[in-house]
Amino acid sequence: MTAANLGSGTTPSYVADAATGRLAIGGHEIGDTGWRNVNANLENGWTTPGVWMIRRTGDMVSIGVEYNNLDASAATSNRFYTIPTGFRSLGYVHAVAGVADASLYGLIRIDGVSDHGIVLLTPVYTGQPVVRPSASWPTKDPWPTVLPGSEFTAPGPG
Repeated sequence: MTAANLGSGTTPSYVADAATGRLAIGGHEIGDTGWRNVNANLENGWTTPGVWMIRRTGDMVSIGVEYNNLDASAATSNRFYTIPTGFRSLGYVHAVAGVADASLYGLIRIDGVSDHGIVLLTPVYTGQPVVRPSASWPTKDPWPTVLPGSEFTAPGPG
């Protein structure tokens, strides 16, 4: 980590950490973790043949699935992911998720209050096994000291 005092105070006005993508200037987080592949962190039997991803840019967090859907056909619960420290929402966030085919939609809830889980609320997860959620929310969490999952790099053309 690099820290520099560009002003006259004793608190560093510039902090950078290449390992976590952190960049803070004057106490404001403006870094970028890049998209992180967190397939291994899916819970309760949920899987994806694609890539379940999370990213923090400044104080905004985004999640989504790339190249396919989340599959709940072997799920034992409607909860499919726990948001790691450094990415948690300020409260409850609700977002629309495409379900099964383009004509159906479900609702996911991101819990920033108690257990920090993401759950599919509707339709009942056992009735529609394929889900394509995405959402974004602000966070006040401190910058993560360890990034979840692995770096996601989209394949190039060809």
